[in-house]
Amino acid sequence: MKNSWPPRKAWTSEKAISGYRYYVAINYGGKSDYRWAQLVSVLDGRISLKVSWKELQDETKWKSGWAQIERSHWNARRDQHIQQEVSIDKNKYCLHPSEDSGLMIPIKSDNVRKW
Repeated sequence: MKNSWPPRKAWTSEKAISGYRYYVAINYGGKSDYRWAQLVSVLDGRISLKVSWKELQDETKWKSGWAQIERSHWNARRDQHIQQEVSIDKNKYCLHPSEDSGLMIPIKSDNVRKW
């Protein structure tokens, strides 16, 4: 299933990334094959990823929305074999939310992206 652009806000990683699987798309950009989304972990705002739109379309890696996770996978930090480490280079990432994210207070846009 192809997701529409701009990206929805809620995403679930099929494998834990730095111990977490639930992410929010706070910003996005690019054109054509160079589209990207800036994702931040729901449980740890220090974990930020810039993911290509092409990768987000790969359902073996990401699901749009927050997928239910089996109880045995709740503590992803124990799943060392599927964990990836992410280093944060603040010069590389866009850490401010887009105007249509609905995450800024007060909300300045009437057009807020879907979760």
